[in-house]
Formats: sequence, C-alpha cells, structure tokens
Amino acid sequence: MVHEDLQNLGLSDKEASVYLAALELGSDTVQRIAQKAKVKRVTTYVVLQTLLKKGLVSKIDKSKKTLFIAEEPSRLVRFIEQQIKDLDFKKNTIQGLISQLKLITNSNPNKPIVRFYEGKEGVDALMDEFIKEFRSNDTTKQDASDDSHNLFIAYSRDLLEKIFSKEERERGRKERLKAKIEARPLYNWQKPTEDFKLSKGIKLSYDLFPFPCDIAVFQDKIRLISLTAEPTAVLIIDKNLAEGLRSLFKLAHHGAQELKKNKI
Repeated sequence: MVHEDLQNLGLSDKEASVYLAALELGSDTVQRIAQKAKVKRVTTYVVLQTLLKKGLVSKIDKSKKTLFIAEEPSRLVRFIEQQIKDLDFKKNTIQGLISQLKLITNSNPNKPIVRFYEGKEGVDALMDEFIKEFRSNDTTKQDASDDSHNLFIAYSRDLLEKIFSKEERERGRKERLKAKIEARPLYNWQKPTEDFKLSKGIKLSYDLFPFPCDIAVFQDKIRLISLTAEPTAVLIIDKNLAEGLRSLFKLAHHGAQELKKNKI
C-alpha cells in the first residue's frame, strides 16, 4: 500500500522500492540496498542518483565506502511542492508554446494544407493522393453542372514520357477512367496530334505556350509538379484555391478553342 502511495506521488516503481529499502536500512551500500529492494545493482545505482536529485536520499563516504541514506519521510512534502512549481512553470510555458504552434499547424479549417514532395518517389506519392481521390469519387451523387468532379490538367507530354514509364502514366489514367472522371487537358507534345487523341484535350504550341510542368486540379486538390530530372512537387488542399484555378482552366480552354478556330 505504501509502495503504491509513493507511486501516486510521482515516484516510479523502482524509485519507490529503492527509497523504501534505503529507509528501512538507515544507511547502507548500493549492493545492500539493491538486495533489499530486489532491484539489480546497476539499476539501483541509477535510481539512487535520481533520488539524490529529487532530494529524497543523500550520501556519505565512510571507510572508503559510499553509503546512501533515505531522507526523512517529511521530505516528501518538499518533493511534492517542487513538483507543483515545475507544473506551474510548464503551464506558463505551454501558453506561449500554443500560440507559436498555431502559427504552423493546419488545424484552422480556413487555412490551406500545403505538402512538399521531392524526387521521383515523392512525386509517385503525390500521384497516389490523386488516385485515392479518383477511387473515392461517387458519380451517382454528382451534379452535371459541377466541374469539380472533372480533372483539369496542363502538362508537357514530352517531359512526362522522359520521367515516367508508360506503365506509370497509365496507372492514374486507368483509375480515372474506371471512376468515370472526365479529363480536360491542355498539353504540349512534339508528336503528331493524331497519335494521341483526347476528346476534351487541346494541344497547344510549345513555342507559344510551353508547360515544363504538370498542373492539375481535382475537387479541392491542386497538384504542381516541376518536370525536371529530379522532379519536385507541391500539393495544395483548399476548396477556394481549387475553384479559382478551375475557373482559370475553363477560361484557358475557351481561349484555346478560339485559337484553334483561328488556326493559331
């Protein structure tokens, strides 16, 4: 019961055992205290050092031996008082810490979530984020006038082919088609248009409108990938930013259609 009460005051199981053993022995060596407490000698020595710092034991050198002495039980009151002081200090510290943490946290529902990815593996992880969204897309609940369920994307087909294998490129496309998600791409490609047909796709002049990147928006997610030998990417999750970029894409599609009519 006493052992449990000491633990309730903040001592660990071994600290309580060693303190009680030292209290019963009066003053004794580490070896004897360890035997009494039924704790390994090495562990007992470490625990005694901790109890020294807590002011619950003291030590004296006698006849070339170091003896440890348990302080009077009333010393436990000072131990608790020190704990209270420490808790008050932590309480005051945490108030300032919370303010700083709020500046870097995404707990604010109105604050965009931004994630950065580096290298091929990082970009693959970002692609997986979009694939998850494709899989969770419920076509039965879609409003025909809601463009957020369409994938708007602009990219360089040439650069994509340099960085990603055909299997990697097809993986996302297959998931998109399985989920019946319509893509509306704007793209550059050096190969003839007839080799790559997309019903909603518009091929743009590389000289006039180069895309050394991959920009995509789907629902509330924005994907930005720099298509270099070591690609880097950013994922932004924000409903308003996604809607704004979607509007720019629709405007770009309208302008691209006009260019096609005028054969520019």
